[in-house]
Amino acid sequence: MKSRGVSPWRFVLWALEGIAVGLGGILPGVSGGTLCAAFGMYRPMVECISHPVNGMKKHGWMLGWFLAGGVAGFVGLAGISARLLDAFPLEVTWCFLGMLAGTFPSLWRDAGTGGRSKKGYLSLITGFFGMVCILWAVKSLPGLFVSADGWGFVLCGVFWGLSFLVPGLSASSLLLFLGLYEPMLAGIGGLDPKVLLPLGAGLVFTLLLLGKLCELGFQKHREVLSHGVLGTVAATAVMAVPGGSLSAPLWFLLGMGLSYTLTSWGTPTEKAPVAGAFKRAG
Repeated sequence: MKSRGVSPWRFVLWALEGIAVGLGGILPGVSGGTLCAAFGMYRPMVECISHPVNGMKKHGWMLGWFLAGGVAGFVGLAGISARLLDAFPLEVTWCFLGMLAGTFPSLWRDAGTGGRSKKGYLSLITGFFGMVCILWAVKSLPGLFVSADGWGFVLCGVFWGLSFLVPGLSASSLLLFLGLYEPMLAGIGGLDPKVLLPLGAGLVFTLLLLGKLCELGFQKHREVLSHGVLGTVAATAVMAVPGGSLSAPLWFLLGMGLSYTLTSWGTPTEKAPVAGAFKRAG
């Protein structure tokens, strides 16, 4: 882990970027993987998962500060988010939907970086209607109810892992729809080991099991997978629309502006497009 010649302010920047990713991860509508790619952290993270020894030698200091900031942002903001959602459920949900919509321009642009073909559009349509059917089934069929217990929080960790490996996928949006988001936030904010331990287990298991697979998949089929993710994101937003209110447009626009700012933030030397994040780290 090399730190020689690195400015102390660079450590601070890495930590602040991690806090932003933690914030994005805890808020429905923002993908942690998208922010990691925007800050140039996706490739080093995947390299450390695929090749731990070499990856840590090259990126250990940077990822250490980045992950410390991410944990601080994730845990520190969970309690605040839970209280806001409990006090203003309709307004906060509309804000979250705005955050989801705010990621669409960058996701659409990055998905089409290498061009768009019929298979990309077909993947987008398939992803949209496939996710609509899945979410409708979860909502409509009693047998598919997900309880907020140990296995439910393991599922939370699995979704979190996927959201970091697949830029554009928002774990929080899915968990909000499944009814696991609020109990998970309460457990994280209260540092409840019954929530943190299974969530962490699901997260680590997913990163280790699927990290290399996701890297290879996006290398060979980036157009199809990126458009498919975009379709699932759109379906999640449509299926999560709550009742209306006079202030709904304001909260929606506020969330859209926040997510657009987060996904656009980066430094000129470190920011990397999502499309470039899927190329093998050299």
